Amino acid sequence: MADGMKSTIAQAYLSLLEEGGDQVISVTDVVDRAEISRMTFYYHFHDIYDLFDWLYGSYFQHELDLALAENSGRKRTEAWRDVLVRIVRIISDNELHVLDNYRHLDPYILDRHAFAIFHRMVEQAFEVMLKPGALDETDQHTVVEVCTFTLIGMLKTWMDRDLDFDPIDYIDAVDRFIKNNTRPFARKR
Repeated sequence: MADGMKSTIAQAYLSLLEEGGDQVISVTDVVDRAEISRMTFYYHFHDIYDLFDWLYGSYFQHELDLALAENSGRKRTEAWRDVLVRIVRIISDNELHVLDNYRHLDPYILDRHAFAIFHRMVEQAFEVMLKPGALDETDQHTVVEVCTFTLIGMLKTWMDRDLDFDPIDYIDAVDRFIKNNTRPFARKR
């Protein structure tokens, strides 16, 4: 039932985004739309950014899991690019929602939450791609952080430009960078 209520709250949030406008969407707006109490909202989410994490983090995690499963018969490094392409397609398909989130949420907090979401994904991709112990913990952490910042920077640039260019070239560049720099440490199929 908890995920059902979380989904109800998320749908209320998304419907508010669809309406657009210049106002920041508040918890009050969401609970009014969902016709629930504030206590119910706060039982399921700490704040509007926790809702954002649940909504997008779980969705992107699902996409990562699908890409990893679909790539099980191919080189595992292929999953990395597939996930990035899926994310770009999700953003393109949901342009209104994504750009409204981007414009209406506090940029500092949004950056922190986006970092957490993408950092988890990049970490998982590296766990699948690299041989166990191939890089020491410090090096792997550094590479994961560099890739995470690169992805977030690319996505922010794309959104700042209202999705007016094809980010696949950036994805391909990041993909080449990762493959070239992890090839000696990559798992064999």
